[in-house]
Amino acid sequence: MFGGNQRFAANFRRQWATVGEPYLQVSGAYDLRFTNKKGHFKPWSASLLFNHDQAGDAKLSFSQLGLGASYTHRLVPGKKTFLTFGMSGSAIQRSFDPNGLRFDDQYFLKEGFVGSQATGEFFEATSKWLGEVSTGVNLRILNDSSRTTLDIGAAAFHFNQPQKNFQDQLPTRLDSRFSVYVSSAWQMTKAFDLLFSITGQFQGANRQALLGVGGLYHLSSKRTRELALQLGGYYRAGDAFIPAVALHFQAWQFHFSYDLNTSSLREASLGKGGPEVSVIYILKNVPVIPVCKTCPTHM
Repeated sequence: MFGGNQRFAANFRRQWATVGEPYLQVSGAYDLRFTNKKGHFKPWSASLLFNHDQAGDAKLSFSQLGLGASYTHRLVPGKKTFLTFGMSGSAIQRSFDPNGLRFDDQYFLKEGFVGSQATGEFFEATSKWLGEVSTGVNLRILNDSSRTTLDIGAAAFHFNQPQKNFQDQLPTRLDSRFSVYVSSAWQMTKAFDLLFSITGQFQGANRQALLGVGGLYHLSSKRTRELALQLGGYYRAGDAFIPAVALHFQAWQFHFSYDLNTSSLREASLGKGGPEVSVIYILKNVPVIPVCKTCPTHM
């Protein structure tokens, strides 16, 4: 059987660049925790994931539909300490529109760029399907009497290394990407939480480290009237500072951040950063707690 604790999360993100086309991402996820015939939760969960993003003059897009499963084990009886193992499989489509590209044989000394001029470029395919398998593990520790949480985890993405390019004659494999992270929220006062996170990612010869620090102030903690303001920022090592602000209202989250480049990418962005807006909605379905029947004599 399944039912009980269900959750749907939708995310819309838009990023504007100083040059070129803006970046667009739309994603959604549905989580389902299984229960037995008595309504008690089982350690197994399932998930459905959708993700689509598009960027660049050629509208290079990435569309993903995935299924996942996880198993959670309570490490200490009576304590909120959980170890979760998960795995997912996805079907992915990568595509682009060559009409948005410009080539050197379309430029002329007098006329300049002529978009109607035919080029000698040949594209064997503008769309590619691939299958991807990922896995991960997460340790979650919750404080019994406060909002303090700690998550430590690691994941391996597309470790099956699917072919990523659009030409079958020249196969190129997608390198596996490995991620490790620590994320924590510490309740400092009745209304204030200190937030901290650090993430490291490794793919082939590429490396990235992201450090985040911030605070979450709970303006209202009343049921159905939750309201909180989040302030902070991130530092992407060797690349950018990212100040960020967010508003949490019931099941809604509104995020705004601004990338301030510190690397040589500033030459391409003309010394300006890139604003990013994200809207998240989380829909939860909490199981109804059975109500004991009252004796008619005492009604």
